Amino acid sequence: MWCRPSAITFTGVLSACDHCGLVEEGRYLFHTMKHNYYIDPGIEHYSCMVDPFALAGCFEEAMDLMEEMPFQAERLRISLSTRSQKDPHSFLLRTSFKSITSCDFYSF
Repeated sequence: MWCRPSAITFTGVLSACDHCGLVEEGRYLFHTMKHNYYIDPGIEHYSCMVDPFALAGCFEEAMDLMEEMPFQAERLRISLSTRSQKDPHSFLLRTSFKSITSCDFYSF
């Protein structure tokens, strides 16, 4: 018997990839969720992708992913900025910082 995965299923699996540092597997599953199962990713799915990208040093890919999100992601930008502090010369750190300092924190 085969069950079709739901958005909740992908949240669990992507979260597991995030916590285990499985960047490639998470990337593949995120793509599969969107293109094979036609599930629109929510902020929880994007969050599970941005964090491992940042931990792996893939800051540009994390920023690109945040740019494609159909909603505001200031909390994810804060997370990315925190992760990228290990690279003091990072252009992405400066970009994230500018974005964070220009947002209205009371709108959350």
